[in-house]
Amino acid sequence: MSASRSGLLVLHAGALGDCVLSLHLVAGLKRMWANPQVTVAARSSIVHWAKRHGFIDEARSIEEIGMHCLYDPVGDLPEHTARFLRGFDCVISFLGGRTEIVSQRLSQVLGREVLAIDPRSTPGLTTHIVQQWMAQLRDSGLAVEVPSIAGIEIRERRALHEHLCLRIGVNDGRIILCHPGSGGLAKCCPLEAFERLVAAKRAQGWFAAWMIGPDELERFGSEYAWRLERTAPVLYEESVEIAADLVCGADAFIGNDAGMTHIAALAGVSTIALFGPTDPRVWMPLGQQCSVIRFPEPTEPIVEWVQGAMSNLAVLQRKVAPDYSAAP
Repeated sequence: MSASRSGLLVLHAGALGDCVLSLHLVAGLKRMWANPQVTVAARSSIVHWAKRHGFIDEARSIEEIGMHCLYDPVGDLPEHTARFLRGFDCVISFLGGRTEIVSQRLSQVLGREVLAIDPRSTPGLTTHIVQQWMAQLRDSGLAVEVPSIAGIEIRERRALHEHLCLRIGVNDGRIILCHPGSGGLAKCCPLEAFERLVAAKRAQGWFAAWMIGPDELERFGSEYAWRLERTAPVLYEESVEIAADLVCGADAFIGNDAGMTHIAALAGVSTIALFGPTDPRVWMPLGQQCSVIRFPEPTEPIVEWVQGAMSNLAVLQRKVAPDYSAAP
């Protein structure tokens, strides 16, 4: 593919965290093609946040442009959807592998083979998922590399910090935002360990705040929020975009294997990612100041686990980011 191509469309129908990780691949493509016009059509509204902060040029809802019709093997594709797709020089689809029906229909519409990525990790591979995606593109004839971890430059960071201070009721100071939720219960660090970690940061002079969303309230009820309020103020996610800006206003972030942790890492916030059953070698958030620690073992004293987590957070400023450009 010519390096002179412009007009890149990325299609993504996955959850928040996967969508954020796909932006690292977008960053590599932007460098390859001398900063082309990039449109991302996704299910997650985080792409609108990415556009607002200048990381991509255009954001669209994947439902709005009618991409759901691609999953129907016999139905007609709306003309406005076909016209939209044909308006780009390069289309990269995270909607399924090359042999799946959605990829075949995309190729028919485009009149050429779509650059299809199966977003799922290949069983048995322990290389990071972004590396696996790059390998799939290389198999399709597109030599892409992500030589360094991408990041979004948050120009309004000071204003966002001031807004976060206002939300939690402090004048100024170092703020650590703590997100105890995740899409699956197994991915949530034991709450007692999380609470001890928050208490330890407060003892060091940090201002702490919890952030929870509708999933946590639906899963655990209002008693969950009341419990958290015993250790720090609780912020409620009004939307993904508003929550992402609150994360960008923090000086540090602690969260489970979940979308907001990926946002914190991408935005350059000092981030501790807590991992349980998921393999962090494959799914860890990517960022210049991100470190991963495991959940405490069932027999591990929580005080020792907290000390380890505190040490990780203390050395983040000196952490050298790994290189994810090597092929699997």
